[in-house]
Amino acid sequence: MRVLTEGRSEAWICLELPARPDDAPGTVRVECNSGAERVEVVVPATWDALADPDLLARIHAARGR
Repeated sequence: MRVLTEGRSEAWICLELPARPDDAPGTVRVECNSGAERVEVVVPATWDALADPDLLARIHAARGR
């Protein structure tokens, strides 16, 4: 689990999802939830090492923003 805080008002809680047979090698699916929105992103298996801004950028891309 990883918690990201964006600004003062928005926090995202991200959890790694169970692997599926169609997942690309070296990647995992992560579900991030802000309480108001939920997105699923595909990240490198070493996603814990991603900088917060990089993970937030992936969240925003999944939201279409």
